[in-house]
Amino acid sequence: MIKAVFYKKDGQYESFEFSGHALMDSYGKDIVCAAVSVLALNTVNSIEKFTTDKLRIEQNQEKGYLSGIFDKAPSQESTLLLDSLTFGLKNIASTYPKNLSIEIKED
Repeated sequence: MIKAVFYKKDGQYESFEFSGHALMDSYGKDIVCAAVSVLALNTVNSIEKFTTDKLRIEQNQEKGYLSGIFDKAPSQESTLLLDSLTFGLKNIASTYPKNLSIEIKED
């Protein structure tokens, strides 16, 4: 199962973490893995391309791991991109609850 966790403090995103594998199908045929990967990587790339926010990324494809940590509170643009990411992930998780879980932790 892929676990996506978003960490917020005072309503602002601080970081996010994806871990695990969807295990819906074999490598290269797993549509849940592909969908989550596309959404997550496009969001990271969009934050880097279209905002001035600094996002520290750690990634290990074999282990199914991706994390991002903001150096400071993200801009409205990054917040919108992350809201869009969580919206897309929730839609996938509602159809494939055995393959993807999403959690938003707020302090």
